[in-house]
Amino acid sequence: QGIGGDGLLFVLPAADAHVTMHLYNSDGTVARMCGNGIRCLTRFVYEQGIWDGAGELVVRTASGLRTTEIVDPNPANFLVRVNLRPPLLDAAAVPTTLPHAPGEPVMDALLDTEPPLRVTCLSLGNPHAVVFVDDLDAVDVARLGPLVETHPAFPDRTNAHFVQVLDHQTLRMRT
Repeated sequence: QGIGGDGLLFVLPAADAHVTMHLYNSDGTVARMCGNGIRCLTRFVYEQGIWDGAGELVVRTASGLRTTEIVDPNPANFLVRVNLRPPLLDAAAVPTTLPHAPGEPVMDALLDTEPPLRVTCLSLGNPHAVVFVDDLDAVDVARLGPLVETHPAFPDRTNAHFVQVLDHQTLRMRT
């Protein structure tokens, strides 16, 4: 059932960083990393005076150290840049048990859902499964997202993303 929200984020002290981000999913499991969460954390620690906003904020996460920086501190368009590091494409790093060639990323793998979906898997400190679609508006994200997220092929669950390629520089995504 959950807590009625997407998750619960705690800002804690850190010995090797400015702060520690500890994040719980709505079902009580620990999330290793969250891109939107770390952006919110950055704004919070800046506005609370925990960090002065100069240079990079170093954040300890369950998936290692991450850095953020404030690009625009104007409250109307507060903008934070996050260094997510390059994605890990190795199946063990995601993790996923989907079949793939040894040493090759899990790309366009068939996921036995109804309907069957083709997923590309990666880790940005937390697992992601991307489903490329022709028409994003036609996708029932509320139904299909949980099927991907909790599929047994993802032992730590996964973030489910549905992506429509608009052109060589533009994507539409629903998560």
